[in-house]
Amino acid sequence: MYGAKFFGGSAVKEELFDEDLEQNADLMQRLYPRQKKKKKYKNLKKNEEEEEEEESEDLLYERFEDRNTFPDEAGRLMGMRLQGAIARALYEDNKDGDGQDEGLDIDLLYDRAMTVNDWVTPFRNGGKGTDKTLTSAANPMEGLSLALEYYKRVDVAIVAARAVSRDATTGRTTLQVRWEISVQWANAFESRVLVTGTSTVVTASDLNPKPTIVSQVDQLDTSPVNDGTDPRIQNIVTSVATQLTPRFWDLYHIAMTPSAEIMPRLHNKSGGDLLSGIGLGIKYNLYQIPPRLVLRPTMVDVDGREAREAEAVPNHAFTSIIRTTGRTGQRFISATPLEVSIRRRPRSEVYNTDDDDDQKVSVIEWSIPLPPEFLSYDRALPLPSLDSSDLAEEFESDEEYRAYAPTCSYVYRPLRRVATVAYGGSPQDADVAEVRKKLYERVVVKDKLKPRLDGEGRPMFFFLQNDAKLCFTADGGFGMAVYDWRPEGVKTNEVGIELELEEGE
Repeated sequence: MYGAKFFGGSAVKEELFDEDLEQNADLMQRLYPRQKKKKKYKNLKKNEEEEEEEESEDLLYERFEDRNTFPDEAGRLMGMRLQGAIARALYEDNKDGDGQDEGLDIDLLYDRAMTVNDWVTPFRNGGKGTDKTLTSAANPMEGLSLALEYYKRVDVAIVAARAVSRDATTGRTTLQVRWEISVQWANAFESRVLVTGTSTVVTASDLNPKPTIVSQVDQLDTSPVNDGTDPRIQNIVTSVATQLTPRFWDLYHIAMTPSAEIMPRLHNKSGGDLLSGIGLGIKYNLYQIPPRLVLRPTMVDVDGREAREAEAVPNHAFTSIIRTTGRTGQRFISATPLEVSIRRRPRSEVYNTDDDDDQKVSVIEWSIPLPPEFLSYDRALPLPSLDSSDLAEEFESDEEYRAYAPTCSYVYRPLRRVATVAYGGSPQDADVAEVRKKLYERVVVKDKLKPRLDGEGRPMFFFLQNDAKLCFTADGGFGMAVYDWRPEGVKTNEVGIELELEEGE
């Protein structure tokens, strides 16, 4: 329930609860159709008829076909092969290599001659079991299998991959692969830890249609390559330490959701006025957000601050399609924060018309982080069915449906540099405009940092709802948004502005 106070009274919950809406969860099921349960990557080679039949049943996003994340054929094939091998290494025991899916066979993906020296990685340093487990692993798939002996759960998603160079003499290709690793830590709180980074992979001669990997160098986002840090001396424990301890609001709202995966913040540092603590000026945080794939619902902001549509993800404010209780309760993963932006866009673009006027409309955009467990479950991710007939019960008429012009898609967001200031309210509070102004004056005017501009030449502001947790099931997708109550004076949310990347970033 949005705004429900789980401690300190249930007045808000009783006021907002609607029994009819709660019983209409089956409508959400139709809007966000679950994929058929199937074994991960069992058949990557489907014939055209089967693919057409599947596409006709559900709206799906084939993420390995997205040219923003896999811009070339070498990167696309390597991404698919790596994701398939990861599935087998973690949860589909294939140590004997049955050879049925050769493209996914671990032994055929990594060269048999690889040694521990050919796999340079920070995951061998720090943490329990260093000298007994990963030290003996010659490639990442062996390391993943060994990691399950310690962690309660490990999930790895290949987010993007591209070819960087090719040696014409040897035929070897160098690729850069972006990944996200989620680990359920073996502590009393079952902390969920998210680690992001890249791997530089070198393959054998490309005369082989499925070349093997002969070397791999892993790099954490927390220590980028351009700072000269050797991956072999990076400490993974340092990168995850802040994610292991219990968080205050998780304890306050105990058992509300499992431990959430938190958005990485790279090279976080403070800026602003010295006397900000006593109300003179502001204090802001300056950091990077690594590249991520997000779910992006949008809708036209028809009634502005009066309706406050930006406060909650559409169709997920009062109902859940995740069964959280009883014998059939589903295991789900939560991620935070929820990012909200309100952008001015040409009316003709939003409504897909041929109008030549320059009229603009405000469009609300939500960026929902995707847990690696969901990303890695299948190559085809579910999309909501945004058809006016399906949404008849959500809108009073087709005209109203067209007025809001809802859309939903998956979007790959590149590396971002941002500055944020703490704020305790909601995205469409009247006070947000004043906070934006002060942030702009401090960051851009005084500190001379260059803002990133949108297509209309406006600074790109956004809002981080740290009090929101976005919940996914692996095989069904996004199913629940949870908003925990927090006093406004604590200022746990953030107003932010996007900045241009500096040279070398």
